[in-house]
Amino acid sequence: MPSSPQHPTPWVKLCGITTASDAEHALNAGADALGLIFVPNTPRTIRQTSLQTLTDVCKFKIPLIGVFCNQPPELINELAKLLPLHSVQLHGTETPEMCAAIERPVIKVFSLAAPPTEAELAPYLPYIDKILLDWPKDQREHPVSWEAVPQPLQPHHFGGKPIILAGKLTPQTVAHCVATYHPYGVDVASGVESSAGVKDPAKVEAFIQAAKKG
Repeated sequence: MPSSPQHPTPWVKLCGITTASDAEHALNAGADALGLIFVPNTPRTIRQTSLQTLTDVCKFKIPLIGVFCNQPPELINELAKLLPLHSVQLHGTETPEMCAAIERPVIKVFSLAAPPTEAELAPYLPYIDKILLDWPKDQREHPVSWEAVPQPLQPHHFGGKPIILAGKLTPQTVAHCVATYHPYGVDVASGVESSAGVKDPAKVEAFIQAAKKG
């Protein structure tokens, strides 16, 4: 039976990084990866005017993960080489063929509210490195139904791929999620912010400490 790679403590990704100072603080606080969002028209989108920030962030010895949603593989591959990105996170309805066209390891996002069946997931497995399970946007403003999530998130239900949990996570909830669902990793953006796109140093430290103790 396939199993997820062993990880002594959960892998923690801080997503929606928009400044070099936030990146440096996340690194010093113990983050394992930083997420840079390239999806247009979102509060945490990295814009053309932030290229210097990206250059500064790239100096840090931490994997950078680019977040995209239904964008052309050619654009994604170009940015992945330019920065460079360690991995690419696909947050839309990308097909297995689109995943296959990406020249970096792919983290494919699926819904926590309705996880993919084995048949739905099978075509993706040759082309993805990890699976991220997230709550749909229309559910994030309301109480989520954690009872619908398998306990724990068994890797063999997902083709043996490492599983990352995201959505509605905060410094107050992440330890429970880690202890209950045993994911390979966790991913957070708004749960550690003082405002959209601005990370709160105290929340970042509290989240990482809680996740790795969980």
